[in-house]
Amino acid sequence: MHDVPVFFITSLNEGISNTILEAMATGLPAVATSVGGNPELVEDDITGTLVPTGDPVVLASALCAYIKNPNIRTMHGKAGRVRAEKHFSIETKKW
Repeated sequence: MHDVPVFFITSLNEGISNTILEAMATGLPAVATSVGGNPELVEDDITGTLVPTGDPVVLASALCAYIKNPNIRTMHGKAGRVRAEKHFSIETKKW
């Protein structure tokens, strides 16, 4: 079995998740529950996948999609890194 680099978080509620931002900054696609600030960070089917809370079948399906398709995994990971740098890095903050 091969390691498949995908970040996932199954929060029931969330603010702006630093762990999602950190995963995106490292180039990992993010699978996250569609709660709180998660949809502000993860662009569904661009930088990762948003799933409903409490639905393990949908979560498993999203994770399997990345396992089966390394091209999408890479594409979403790169897009996530660009988004994290462009919108959420220290350099982009207006203090």
